[in-house]
Amino acid sequence: MSQGKDLVIIGLGHMCDVALEVRDLLLLHDIEATVVDPIFVKPLDSSLLFRLMLDHHFFVTIEEHSVTSGLGAAINTFVIQSGFSDIQVQNFGLPDHFIEHGDYSDLMQQVGLTPDLIAARILNRFALQLTNLDQAVETS
Repeated sequence: MSQGKDLVIIGLGHMCDVALEVRDLLLLHDIEATVVDPIFVKPLDSSLLFRLMLDHHFFVTIEEHSVTSGLGAAINTFVIQSGFSDIQVQNFGLPDHFIEHGDYSDLMQQVGLTPDLIAARILNRFALQLTNLDQAVETS
């Protein structure tokens, strides 16, 4: 696990390498991410997730599976069932439709699972909120 203060990126399997690259890209924007490789989806490490949710409000999942029934869905369900109403989650994974055969890097680009595309979407969704959260902490 790589510790940061702003958001958590959960990268499943070799997508953890992508998560680490995303962390480095976000750091260029002064966003420090905690990166976690959950190793397996079931059972979820609930004690680790509880600890992370006490310190972070923003979570990102990255997987090379369908988000619909994969890690992203499991994390979303965990957040809801655990009563963490202030947690926001953004899931990255394969879309729920047939993907043609092709070169791995071309396909990852096509489905938006490259570090630069993921980092841009995270910044688009969370950057303003993270800045406002940091400012609120500094003034209190």
